[in-house]
Amino acid sequence: VVCPGEYFEDLVVVGKDLEVRSTGGAEVTSVIGGGAGPVWQITGAAVVRIEGFTVTGGVADVGGGGIHAEGSEIEVRACVLTGNHGGFGGGLAATEGSLVLADSTLSFNEATFGGGGAYVEDCDGEISASLFDGNLSELGGGLGVHDGEMVIRDSEFRDNEADAVDDSAGGGGIWAYGDVDIVCNTISGNRSDRYAGGLFALGGEGEILDNLITENSSGNDGGGVYLYTSSA
Repeated sequence: VVCPGEYFEDLVVVGKDLEVRSTGGAEVTSVIGGGAGPVWQITGAAVVRIEGFTVTGGVADVGGGGIHAEGSEIEVRACVLTGNHGGFGGGLAATEGSLVLADSTLSFNEATFGGGGAYVEDCDGEISASLFDGNLSELGGGLGVHDGEMVIRDSEFRDNEADAVDDSAGGGGIWAYGDVDIVCNTISGNRSDRYAGGLFALGGEGEILDNLITENSSGNDGGGVYLYTSSA
């Protein structure tokens, strides 16, 4: 249990069952990375819950800048992930495990390759009631999802951008590969230099239901939505 304050730390959790929560919430409790790796690095089949923190200042060449979780079960609630940079997953990256992300804000993060706000690969779980705002990447300016059984619901994706480096770039708001369910979200004001200003869905059989997709723009195909080899 963590009291309000600014904590200048890079944190590593390996194979532990751990809950870390703040008493005052993300507005008054920050973990600030040193810029030489992820702020939180979680590996080794850990089971970790993080609640009520602002996470900023992370820089990673390959994985997630703010939170990087590999082969673990993580739950992130009521957090603000902002001002981080990663290779895949500027604010958060979760691979080969499970992810619950809820009631959180991911803003003004950048990723070189995919998932400016967050990148999720080979994970099961859910993203809900969260805001992705002003993030930047090549694939999935706001969010990139690659395989796994993920549900994205009741969230807002606004003013994110997919910056084209090559012809595959796209998904200003969301880039989703595989069986990803996208339900009851607002996807607005996102941009892509190449494909899919709002949502790029490729492969898989996910459900896209009851979303508001508006005022997005693309340099090529799919101002709002672009489906490619998809039976969504």
